[in-house]
Amino acid sequence: MNIRNLFHLSWISLTFLCTNYFLANKFPGTDLLQYWSASKLFFSNQNPYELSLLENIQAPYPHLLVNLSNDKSNAISIMYNPPIVLPLIFYFKFVSFEIAKVFYYTLSILTLSLIFYFFDTRKLYDRILILALMFGFPFILTQLYWGQINLIILLTFLLYFIARKDFPVFSGVCLSFSLIKPHVLYLIYLYEFLIVIKTKDYRIVGGFILTTLGLAFFVTLYMPNIWSNYSELFQIKPPREYWVTASFASQLEKIYDFKNISYLNLFLSLIVFSVVIRKRQLNYSQQFPVVVALSLLFSPYYWIHDLCLLIIPLGYMINQRRFNYGEHIFLILLIAFSIFDGHLLRGLGGTMYYLAPIIFILIYRNYLRNNPRILVSY
Repeated sequence: MNIRNLFHLSWISLTFLCTNYFLANKFPGTDLLQYWSASKLFFSNQNPYELSLLENIQAPYPHLLVNLSNDKSNAISIMYNPPIVLPLIFYFKFVSFEIAKVFYYTLSILTLSLIFYFFDTRKLYDRILILALMFGFPFILTQLYWGQINLIILLTFLLYFIARKDFPVFSGVCLSFSLIKPHVLYLIYLYEFLIVIKTKDYRIVGGFILTTLGLAFFVTLYMPNIWSNYSELFQIKPPREYWVTASFASQLEKIYDFKNISYLNLFLSLIVFSVVIRKRQLNYSQQFPVVVALSLLFSPYYWIHDLCLLIIPLGYMINQRRFNYGEHIFLILLIAFSIFDGHLLRGLGGTMYYLAPIIFILIYRNYLRNNPRILVSY
């Protein structure tokens, strides 16, 4: 065994030990409990969206259950993701929750390592900046703290992005996995379909559609009534009544008390999206960062940790060139504001996090204006 292989083995071993003794023991992983519970129920031929079944299986973990409204029915970690997520978490069926946490946090560290590897410029300054974003970005830390399913989206979204040019079918397959939260990246799906119309290249969209249909077919074949069970959950306990989120649409609903404002928000996002596309036509490499930010900004429903997806376009931008002073100021503002909002404004519940995509768009606007040709055209 040479020194390089020994180093890699040592890094893997250290990653596992740190994960096992620090993250898995110190972070509660409350949201991970809902996916573990759903996997146990579904692959035992039981309804993973049934509240009474969830309550029974989660009973041994009362210290993990969040109850902010003093309503006992809220002391359940509920999975609102569509049924296609279930094949992606099948392995939780065979392990205890403690082992599931070790697996989850090990995979989290490896995912962040992949992000660092693919966007690494081999310059010390850029490496420090990427590491600061990954381990100082409140959205990623929040994702790790709660054990959110965004780990799968973050990993597959990264693979979609880096494989898009050379392995388009595989890229589409990876993008389909993000449909476990279809509302978060909905503008990316629309953008890919627009590119198909222009280029007549169906490989990415083909892989996306076939994988989605395959996942849907599997869960339907395994449990034919799974989709009706999912629909019933939204009738019994709609997400917005379960908790007010940090999304722009959710805040507008709270301010104006207009329950259908999400549709207006969606319509507004399509107008802004069309303006962005028409201004520069279709240019994936230049428009990808802003489309991700707009999709998050106008998403009708998202949590704070969903904003961890911004690390992909940020890493892409750092990989292309060094940030200037103006962009650093905005970036520091983004991180500082997020920390301030998350830790000092607890009374608002982090409800101003929706400003993060706006600050990111300001960073990108300055970035692209100073270097209009720095990104390779589609």
